[in-house]
Amino acid sequence: ELIGSLYNELRTSDEPIVSNKDYVALLSS
Repeated sequence: ELIGSLYNELRTSDEPIVSNKDYVALLSS
């Protein structure tokens, strides 16, 4: 998934841009 890949890149970066809460909200929107 494009969103999943993007999230994984952001999450594994030194300074995560999105939090788990933001990601869950994105998936449920």
